[in-house]
Amino acid sequence: MIVASAENILQGKVFYRDFSIAYTPGIYLYTALSFKLFGVSLLSAKIAWSVLRAFNCVLIYLIGARFLSYRVSLLLPFILWLAPGPLHKSFFVFFELLNFFILIRLMSIDSKPFYFLSGIVAGITLIFRIDLFGFFVMLLLLIEFLKFIELSTEINRVSQVARSFKNLSFFSGGTILAVLPLALFLFSKSAIGDAVNQTIGFISFSKGGWSYMPSITDISTWTVWNFISYVTLFVPIVIYSLLLVAVVSDIIAKGTKNKKIPVLLLSYGGLLLSQLLTTVSGIPRFTQILPVILIADMYLVSRYYSDHENRHRKKLRLVYPLSLITVNFALLSLIIISCYSSDIYINGSSFIRFRNTAFISDPRINAYTTYKKAEEFNRIRNIIETATEKGGYIFGMPHAPFMYTFATGRKNAVKYESTFRYAISDEGQSEVIRSLAEKKVKLIIINNAKYKYYPAPIVFRYIYEHYRVKETTGNSTILTKNWD
Repeated sequence: MIVASAENILQGKVFYRDFSIAYTPGIYLYTALSFKLFGVSLLSAKIAWSVLRAFNCVLIYLIGARFLSYRVSLLLPFILWLAPGPLHKSFFVFFELLNFFILIRLMSIDSKPFYFLSGIVAGITLIFRIDLFGFFVMLLLLIEFLKFIELSTEINRVSQVARSFKNLSFFSGGTILAVLPLALFLFSKSAIGDAVNQTIGFISFSKGGWSYMPSITDISTWTVWNFISYVTLFVPIVIYSLLLVAVVSDIIAKGTKNKKIPVLLLSYGGLLLSQLLTTVSGIPRFTQILPVILIADMYLVSRYYSDHENRHRKKLRLVYPLSLITVNFALLSLIIISCYSSDIYINGSSFIRFRNTAFISDPRINAYTTYKKAEEFNRIRNIIETATEKGGYIFGMPHAPFMYTFATGRKNAVKYESTFRYAISDEGQSEVIRSLAEKKVKLIIINNAKYKYYPAPIVFRYIYEHYRVKETTGNSTILTKNWD
């Protein structure tokens, strides 16, 4: 999706207006820049994403050093480098860590220029991920509140309110400065309305992660991946629950002084946990929030071994250490599993070649995957090249067939990147049907494993009335136009 959209940008198309995007446009612009520098290919995109991955390792070390010893902090970038998760989500982890680093600094800095700089970073974050921008703003307000309650006298508190107001004004100015060029660009291209509608539509469609989870009453029918989905929720919930107990215990014993950073860690972790609770849970989503989970976990373990006089720990007896052992075993298991994911496009683990032994020699792809997935990709590509002309249109559900359009030179038949963009209304589905007819789409690809999560009954009914199944390969069903 990212590489195909980045190529659209190089072709002069305008995001939101000419094609929809899943995230705010930063990652597409960044990837388009890498195409400009290194050529249009998946490898060029991976180079750009890997640069962010390297910065992520530096940032997690710098943040970890605020909670742990310098030696122990070295484990954090090591783990992150071995098990980085989806490579194309490196930008999410980058801003997740960069924002956390700046927020920690804001705990002890009262400089207006730094607040202005922080606002610029927040604005750039908004251009990449709107949810991370929201987390940044919420935690900034929390920091100002913690500064306020730390003061003991009414005069000092009034003075702090005035300082906070000025600091937030400078922060807002930096944010506006960073976002203004993008806003002016969208306005000049008549794309503001499309940007607002698509963003609102994306947010309104988001469902709780639990709605996608298999019922616990059906545990006897669960697959291994169903169990893993629950484990990805169990690990952060337990870690942040233990952190909450530790923070509350410290506040009761010693007050809030010097406890602002653990409170910030707990708050940030809780907000990031919402990423799992509001989307489809699983290894890819889990690795997006893994860095903060690692920091919180290692902080708890280090704290347990160093704080021998903690009365709360003594009261818990074996509960606390057994909880840590259990959750760390589960965490280690998830990290190992993530290292061996076989996804052709996104896995950035150093261990990926142990499982991905089949090479796809397409000049734009040039990637390793499993033999089964390579066979599926090559078969679908051959069908597309045989059944359609270069520059012709194809269609996919629930997601647009971007990797195939990117590899074969075909075009996506609709502006939408996913079914949920148009499935929310009959009008949207009718628009898709008109596009299929007007552009004389000859071939449709349906992902059998995912389409049930994005029902679009009107479109499905049209497809099965006007197209016939040509072949099923792997998880995909290929349909061609029924000209009779």
